[in-house]
Amino acid sequence: MIRRLPNLLIVGGQKCGTTWIHRTINKHPEVFMSKPKELFYFSDLDKLKNNFDKYLQHFDVPEKVKIVGESSTSYLWTPDENSPFKSIIKNPKTPETIKKYLGKNVKIIIAIRNPVSRAVSAFYHHFRQGRVEGNHSINDYLNQFGIIELGFFKRHIKKFKKVFPSENIKYVLIDDIKANPKSVVKSLTNFLDIDNSVGLLSQNKRENSGFKLTVKDDYIIPQASESEETVFPKIYRKEIDFLIETYRADIDFLADMFPNKVSKWKESLNMEGVLKF
Repeated sequence: MIRRLPNLLIVGGQKCGTTWIHRTINKHPEVFMSKPKELFYFSDLDKLKNNFDKYLQHFDVPEKVKIVGESSTSYLWTPDENSPFKSIIKNPKTPETIKKYLGKNVKIIIAIRNPVSRAVSAFYHHFRQGRVEGNHSINDYLNQFGIIELGFFKRHIKKFKKVFPSENIKYVLIDDIKANPKSVVKSLTNFLDIDNSVGLLSQNKRENSGFKLTVKDDYIIPQASESEETVFPKIYRKEIDFLIETYRADIDFLADMFPNKVSKWKESLNMEGVLKF
């Protein structure tokens, strides 16, 4: 075993398929991904100040390993002092910090999702984790947990593109993971320059999938069994409309990057369409 610097980071986005990517590529004999998955080091200056050696202890790997990495969705979170959605960011220059410690040639994977759907999924994720109360709405949490901020893909992606060469950044859409996981795996192995003949999809299932949501009247709510007494929070149509307007510039930005994919989002920018992505 040898200790290595990571040469791969899956930086986010949150609720965009990063767990699936992490666990899938970790099955490859040439890849070592950290356990636990999320270490949150480069997004937290207090952790890095005296603990970089502790961080590296997660990367004692066999010599044959070619790719060494970790996945922390907090890395794809860059600040904007003019944003109306204020959240505490423990490192306002995460991409620069990554470059400082790991070098400019580290490979970066960015997972992407319709930002409106991502915010909805994140809201219910935090509910499941006990951070959101069932009798509250998403409007009560606009400034908490990055529920809104983490979806500003235009800002976050542009910052990473300024710091790292474009050939070192790989984008993966959760739509493609759902529709054609084999194609996604092939593109990932090509990007990582590892043997693409290794079978990595022993079973085709979603990771960390969360609640199954449904539309009732004018709101979205998780489906519940008849015996379940949980009080689920609702997301109302007017709140979805607000999210659509909030993320319109980001959706347009992503449409320029992935016109054939994002056009489907733009055709379904309503409450019912959100559940498709």
